[in-house]
Amino acid sequence: MKSKIFRRIIIFAFIIVFLPALTSKAAAFRQIDATANSAIISWNNIYNHVVQEYHIYINNNSTPITVSNNTNSYTISNLQQGCAYSVLVLCEMDGKEYYFDSVSHNYIFIKTKPRQMQAKNYAVHWNKNNRLEVEYLDETAYTVNKNTWYKFIDGVEFRVKNLDGRTKKTVAKAVNGSFYINGASALNSFSVKAPASVRNKGIKYQLRSYIVLENGKKIYSEWTDTKVLIPQAKITSLDNYGSGKVQVKWNKVDNAAGYTLWTTDDGGKTYDKAGTVSKKTTAYTISGLKKGSNYGVLVTAKVKVDGRKYNSQKSYYMYYK
Repeated sequence: MKSKIFRRIIIFAFIIVFLPALTSKAAAFRQIDATANSAIISWNNIYNHVVQEYHIYINNNSTPITVSNNTNSYTISNLQQGCAYSVLVLCEMDGKEYYFDSVSHNYIFIKTKPRQMQAKNYAVHWNKNNRLEVEYLDETAYTVNKNTWYKFIDGVEFRVKNLDGRTKKTVAKAVNGSFYINGASALNSFSVKAPASVRNKGIKYQLRSYIVLENGKKIYSEWTDTKVLIPQAKITSLDNYGSGKVQVKWNKVDNAAGYTLWTTDDGGKTYDKAGTVSKKTTAYTISGLKKGSNYGVLVTAKVKVDGRKYNSQKSYYMYYK
């Protein structure tokens, strides 16, 4: 009888004296690691002598996972890769559950390792200023409704290699925007300067996403498959060359097997092929242009990389009036 009363006195003292201290950040629980199908959470254990056990609730499960009071961490298994889960940890004392934190109630999201980014959800363009423009969708976010996503990843890494496969630059960029994103703002973008060693040559590139845990640890997805990007030939001049004609000159792209010239009169919505030339040619006269029309002109190169031929993207054009 005395021991039971004494235990209740200890619990009462804990509630009055120690429970407010648990509202500090040091006492909160947090995620400290993750794999593709598991997450490790940890919490403060300095009050284990008065806590009988811990109860871990995942999502809306009414039955908790029970953890003894001699530990301060737990590995949650059998999770889905690239998903977030809500987790609540409660202390049990004398048959009752208590929150660690009276304000937030210790409700947090935990995350598993991000999934590999899908090729259809990212793109890289090489602009006229030798900047690599990257666009990607935070595709690993789970759908709240058909227009809104919870932001899952915290950022991406972009790796640039030369065509021989040697890494020339790796940059990390945080995700833009707020905690919740709608369909339009789910698209993120950034740009980096193309290394001087790959200009007029081409690159191989990869992306991977990552999450950042509260302890600062980054958990990365797998790198995407390697893609090749060939720059457009840089046009150096567009000159009149008689009625309805314009002479185009450009710089060589290394290892180009040939060049194709294109025109557009609708702002890049569609392109018409104006001619093809050999790898030794760096000038061409386009004819048949309508007087009084505005034309955008660009030159794409075809380069053989690892036995496969790649064409430049149509990323930009120069106006000839």
